[in-house]
Amino acid sequence: MRDIIGNNWKIEEKIGEGKYADVYLASKKVDGVVAHCAVKYISLPKNGETVKDLIEDGTIKDESEIFTYYSDLVSDLKKDFNVMKNFEGNPYFLNCYEWFQEKKESGNGIDIYIRMEKAKDINGYFKMNKLSEEEVIKLGIDISKALEICEKKNIIHKDIKPENIFFINGGKNMP
Repeated sequence: MRDIIGNNWKIEEKIGEGKYADVYLASKKVDGVVAHCAVKYISLPKNGETVKDLIEDGTIKDESEIFTYYSDLVSDLKKDFNVMKNFEGNPYFLNCYEWFQEKKESGNGIDIYIRMEKAKDINGYFKMNKLSEEEVIKLGIDISKALEICEKKNIIHKDIKPENIFFINGGKNMP
């Protein structure tokens, strides 16, 4: 994993992790002020066990299919990124700014870095904050508005869950 990505964004610390990706805080000085963003780091394969698991669960037959499998996965991820770019500036969607992709240093696999707006998922937010009844209702309305926007663009969100619902700026822009 790189320490610096894009136009001098410095990776600071891990702020989240999942099955396929880790999320890092990144910073950079802009006009004398330190700016922050999040960087989603997707390493394909994440580790050697991942390839073995794909073979064992029947996703691929053998290691010769791994390049095609990951190429297709990268293509799907890039499509999702481009969909999110279409929502840039919309208050109901997380801003995704840049996509960086490179072969792993070992030559076996791909590393992807997605620079995006720093946000907190609702589970993390709820651990630190208690919402009033009015705030819960507003949150429900805002989630509904986001889904309505997706519907108008013929986009079906197939993974609605707390980990995919975010508050921006620590909740200051909370619905």
